Amino acid sequence: MSIPVHFAPASLARGLRAGLERRRLTLADLNGNTVTDGPALLEALGQALAFPAYYGANWDAAEECLRELGERYPQGYALVIDHAAALWQRLPREMGQLVSLWLAVSDALAEAGISLQLVFLLESKR
Repeated sequence: MSIPVHFAPASLARGLRAGLERRRLTLADLNGNTVTDGPALLEALGQALAFPAYYGANWDAAEECLRELGERYPQGYALVIDHAAALWQRLPREMGQLVSLWLAVSDALAEAGISLQLVFLLESKR
């Protein structure tokens, strides 16, 4: 079983992506700079993960659609969130909720041998 949530410097993005691709995971990207509030986070999540049209852009619907990723991508799925440090600063509660949800769903999918990975790329402070 692998750890489903990762925090890494943005400078390591290329190597992390290569590792996820070697594991044959489908990759999706979310640009944290485009997310300004909770509803925007849920909308961006749905777009990044290509949730179905019926996705209701709420946490319950996000959980349901995350679980369905296992059916659509039996090798597994990874979401890479760029500019994550600023996103955590703007929306700490929502980001915590995302991690909690991701952990619960990834644990359930792991029982079927499906990997669900969440990678937060943290920009360096200058």
